[in-house]
Amino acid sequence: MRIIKFGLIVLVAIGFFYQSYASYLDAAVHPAPGRLIKVDEIHLHIDCRGQGEVTLVLEAGLGMDSTGWSLIHDPLSKHARVCAYDRAGMGWSEPISRLSLAVDISKRLQRLLDEAGESGPYILVGMSAGGVLVREYYKQYPENVVGMILVDSSHEQQNHRLPDLGRDFDYRLLACRIFQPIGLARLYGQLEEVGPTTMSDEWVSTSVANQNKSHVCNSFYYAFESFMQEVVDPLPPSSLGELPLLVLSQGNEPKGDLAAGYTDEMAKKQRRIWDELQIELT
Repeated sequence: MRIIKFGLIVLVAIGFFYQSYASYLDAAVHPAPGRLIKVDEIHLHIDCRGQGEVTLVLEAGLGMDSTGWSLIHDPLSKHARVCAYDRAGMGWSEPISRLSLAVDISKRLQRLLDEAGESGPYILVGMSAGGVLVREYYKQYPENVVGMILVDSSHEQQNHRLPDLGRDFDYRLLACRIFQPIGLARLYGQLEEVGPTTMSDEWVSTSVANQNKSHVCNSFYYAFESFMQEVVDPLPPSSLGELPLLVLSQGNEPKGDLAAGYTDEMAKKQRRIWDELQIELT
């Protein structure tokens, strides 16, 4: 029994070393494109480009980081100042092991923008879960915002209005939280299929490097649990009043995933409800 315990300790130690060394190499190959700025107890990554009378602030979706905006970051920066950033534990930002509700994230973003020397005014761009976050930011700091763009934004009531697809990914997330720090998630390529495959090799390489950081699965757990508390509201989102608003939503024909037990009819039903939610955001 002692030999077995000793062997397990040695294997875990080797795993920690492998994960730490591989992460060190990843960091050397894929440095942060922007700046790391101290906000409260952690450093957050923000990447601002271009100049203009207004600043676009890009808020990524759940579990995503600033690289998700790479296709439009530079083109937009030819017409305005554009800031993409990473929430705690995502991309190049340091993690925190606790829940962060939308109000917490909004206040942290404001402190980040202040510390970065960005003064606005801001046009907020929120993708998916980021839509909930930019609406909360506007509630907190309406004087800073002159416009908003929602890209397939989440809705504050979606958890009880969209069909329940279950949470069978929970066990995989738990396994990832346990095994990522000792290199097994990296070794078996668990996260290499996350994200689109149509992006450039450089983008995919950077994304995989970020996803393989030791804290990412744990950070995603807290981000997901926090987000789920934001989408159970009894009432629809309040009106944004006279604020200029653009709501964008994909138009592709929805398709199911039979391997996951998700039929085309289920996909079409979810899309119909999703479209209703998007209209309510206008």
